[in-house]
Amino acid sequence: MDSKISLVILGSSGFVGTALEIFTAEFHPEINLVGSCLGRIDLSIEKECLDLVELIPNNSCLMVCAGIKKQFGDTIENLLENNKIADNIAKLITSSGRLSKVIYISSAEVYGHPKDILLSENTLVNPSTYYGAHKIYMEGIIAKACKGRGIGYCFPRPPLIYGDGDSSLSYGPTGFIWHALLNKQINVWGDGKELREFIYIDDLCAVLMNLVTMEKVIDGPLNIVSGISYSFEKLLVEIKKLLPKTQSRSKLRNMDSFNLIFDPKLIKSVMSNDFKFTSLRSGLKKMYESKGVLRWPQ
Repeated sequence: MDSKISLVILGSSGFVGTALEIFTAEFHPEINLVGSCLGRIDLSIEKECLDLVELIPNNSCLMVCAGIKKQFGDTIENLLENNKIADNIAKLITSSGRLSKVIYISSAEVYGHPKDILLSENTLVNPSTYYGAHKIYMEGIIAKACKGRGIGYCFPRPPLIYGDGDSSLSYGPTGFIWHALLNKQINVWGDGKELREFIYIDDLCAVLMNLVTMEKVIDGPLNIVSGISYSFEKLLVEIKKLLPKTQSRSKLRNMDSFNLIFDPKLIKSVMSNDFKFTSLRSGLKKMYESKGVLRWPQ
């Protein structure tokens, strides 16, 4: 087996995939990067997915970032299409003899709307969305395929990811600061006191690349969390320090509020002691200073 690690990224044109390619090229030039060079592939079509078998180098880590994102609709149709992608990727794994490990980027969405409990990888999954249900399905089918081939696997579960290049404008740091930069009013659901973890994109990339390069990965889920949750109220306070003219208003919630609070014990055992997650203040400052040069939605 070749000693040099190859990283094959499925979904390299998305927010995470693009950032991961840039991060790898800058900080891990020793890795053979196989991502955007694969071209446009429809992973929902079995033949196109299985054609990748011949393009995977020896000693490859398969990084799966592909799928229809939640912002495109949390519908049964998208669930079924995503599950079709999962089936084809599982067939790809079982058909290739060149993979050393598989990393599938799942989501903290699998936990649903827990009521004030400390979340860990051992917390029972209870998705409240079709998107979360798909993530559980894909974790399961990839685990089965990897076990059948004796391949290591890991399912990073990040909460809301933010940073330069995020075109989703989701309810959180990216959407809020984008509205503030355009002098648009920010709508906050309820009193804004709900707690969430927000993970800066560069931190996610650093964790993922550590999983790629480490000798043995965790065979199972890994919450990509700092253990520090912020309220949307706090998020607004930090944005107003950067953009004092930011306007916001409260909107009535149409569902019960809930908090997401995580136990970072497992990820601390994976990362080195000198690794520190980007604070919300620092992450927002980076976004503000970049002002989306070239990679922000227009």
